[in-house]
Amino acid sequence: MNGSTVERQLSTVEFENVVKHVFRGSAESYGDELTAFWINDHIKKARDGCHEFDALLEEKLQEPPSLDVLDLCCGWGEFVVNFRKRGIKCYGIDISDTIYHGLVLARENSIPSSFINGDVYSLPFKSDFFDVVYSFSALEHIERPQELLKQIYRVIKPGGSLFLTFPNPLYPIDGHTFLWFVPYLPHRLAEKYVKLRKKRRATDHWDVWYHKRRHVNTWAKRAGFTEIGVYPPNRFWGRRSRQMHQFTIKHFILKIADFFNINISKYWNITSDMIFLIMAKS
Repeated sequence: MNGSTVERQLSTVEFENVVKHVFRGSAESYGDELTAFWINDHIKKARDGCHEFDALLEEKLQEPPSLDVLDLCCGWGEFVVNFRKRGIKCYGIDISDTIYHGLVLARENSIPSSFINGDVYSLPFKSDFFDVVYSFSALEHIERPQELLKQIYRVIKPGGSLFLTFPNPLYPIDGHTFLWFVPYLPHRLAEKYVKLRKKRRATDHWDVWYHKRRHVNTWAKRAGFTEIGVYPPNRFWGRRSRQMHQFTIKHFILKIADFFNINISKYWNITSDMIFLIMAKS
C-alpha cells in the first residue's frame, strides 16, 4: 500500500491528449479557469491516484490481503486504474460515456478493463460482493440517493464499508463552477444562475443536488448502514482546500485546530467544503 512515488506513476501521455482533446473548446463555453481546472484535475488523478482513499484503507481496514473495491460513479476511471496497478481488485461503474476514457489509461498501463457502463440505481453485481464501495464527490449528482444507498448496501459484504464524500451544503462556494452561494439556492434557481453566469451552456442540465449530512445519515441508516465516523482529520481537507481556494482565514482556523488537537471536521460550518462519512454493513 505504501509504494514509492515512482511506483505510483502511470504512463499518461495518450491519456493527457485525450483529456485535452475532450475539453478543447470548453473555455469558450465555461471560461479558462474551469477548463484548466478540469484538465489538470483529470491528469493529476491519473498520475497520483487518490491518496485520501489510500489513507482510509490503511487506517480503517489495516490493509487486508485481498479487497474487492467498487468505485461508484468512477467518471474517467483514474482511481480504478491506480488501484488496479497497485494490486487492488477495483471495479468502476458510471452511467456516463466518459467511463470509456478510462480504457485508454488502462490500456497504457497493461491493465485489464474493469469498467462497466451502467445504471447505479440497479448495480449489475451479485449481493455481498464488495469489501469496500467508494464514492468520491458523486452523491451530489444523484437525484435519488435513497435508492442508490439501498443498492450499495446490497452489494457490500457483511462487515464491509462504504466511504462516502460529498459537498458540504453549508460551504458557500460551489466546487463545480467556483461560484459563490450556489449551494444555498434552490435547485431550479441554481440552474438558472450558473447558466446566467455562463458556467453551464443553456442546453446543459444542472445535475448538482446539495444533500445535508443528516439526511444522508438517515437514508443510509434506513438502508441498513451504521455510521463508523467522520473522516478525515484536519490535515486532509485543509490541504485540499488550499489547492482549490487560497483563504487565509481558513488556514488560520486549521492551524489553531491542529494546535489544540481538535478535529473540526466533526463540526459542519463554512470552513469545510466536503463531508466525509464512513458507513458499515453489520
